[in-house]
Amino acid sequence: MSQKLVTVDADTLVSTPLPKLSYIVDGLIPQGISLLCGASKIGKSWMVLWLAMQVAQGLPVWGLSTIRCGVLYLCLEDTLPRIQDRLYKLPGEAPDNLRFAQVSAQIGNGLETQINPAKFKVFSDV
Repeated sequence: MSQKLVTVDADTLVSTPLPKLSYIVDGLIPQGISLLCGASKIGKSWMVLWLAMQVAQGLPVWGLSTIRCGVLYLCLEDTLPRIQDRLYKLPGEAPDNLRFAQVSAQIGNGLETQINPAKFKVFSDV
């Protein structure tokens, strides 16, 4: 890596007005990319699919409010038939603003250009 390290001093940081962090799930999941890590076979995929459905519909998550928006679930280690089966088993209908991809470029290597921002907008009816 040949890029110069960019820093900011503490005095500048505390005296600079910055935008407030926006949360998709109030106080739990900030807007942007999130990763969930844990031991295998403990239900991470089920939980993330349920979270994705809740956010896509603007429904609460564990009593926390959500911002209804488009959701991209990169199910890079899963199959579409398995995701489909899980969607059938979860309560509610699958929203059309929840999208899935099994293959993608890497962050910093093209993923940013693959994502169509128009499909992942915040909905104005919320």
